[in-house]
Amino acid sequence: ESLGLTGLRFANTAPDGGWGNAAGAGVGQLQMTAWDSLRLLWLLDDQAPPAPWLPADRPPLLAASHAHVMLCLREQRLHEVLSSSKLRAEPGWVEGLPDEVLFAHKTGTTDNYASDAGIVTGRASARRHYLIALTSNLGRRYAATPACASTWRLPALGSAVDGVMRELLGD
Repeated sequence: ESLGLTGLRFANTAPDGGWGNAAGAGVGQLQMTAWDSLRLLWLLDDQAPPAPWLPADRPPLLAASHAHVMLCLREQRLHEVLSSSKLRAEPGWVEGLPDEVLFAHKTGTTDNYASDAGIVTGRASARRHYLIALTSNLGRRYAATPACASTWRLPALGSAVDGVMRELLGD
């Protein structure tokens, strides 16, 4: 709440990993909106302007572990929601965010939901730099193939958003 992430909720969790339904922290207990995901990424993005919803003198988020968190987001290999390079060999493959960008992101999928949020940066040009987040009810039950996390519509959306951003940013 102190970061202005009003849709973020971690109720009934335990420090020993009580995140699942059996621990009482199932659906309705853990919540994060796409908007909160974007604002959290904004606070982690070194190249983002100061967050307009927070005081200007607010200290950096995760100062001691920032580099490690960003490394984890960059090295994440689940390119299967807004990006789809992991799925290239699958029948009917649809390109998501293109290989010409770096996508530091975090996915989350279940049978009923698919989400992805991250920082997109152009490899060839720093002009293409934006945040993107998606939360949907198109989980694994809608997967195009057993290896997929969802329908091909989600990578197609990632590609379409990148096309608009590439044009807007002149990259």
